Amino acid sequence: MQCPVIVIHSPDDEIVPFAMGQHLYEAAGEPKQFVQISGSHNEGFVESGNHYTAPIAAWLESLNVKESKAAAP
Repeated sequence: MQCPVIVIHSPDDEIVPFAMGQHLYEAAGEPKQFVQISGSHNEGFVESGNHYTAPIAAWLESLNVKESKAAAP
């Protein structure tokens, strides 16, 4: 079974060593993507801003994930 993987990690992460993110990426099967951001463990997504969110949106688009809308009652 294949499962798409996106690993987003910062070398500035003081809790999870950057090498662990790299090893996780290397061990994953395709399709996969690695995105390096900046910032600490809890602030990386804020500090990196669009560099964090844009790859996620592109990743989902590449997998043809569409927003689903619940049917009206």
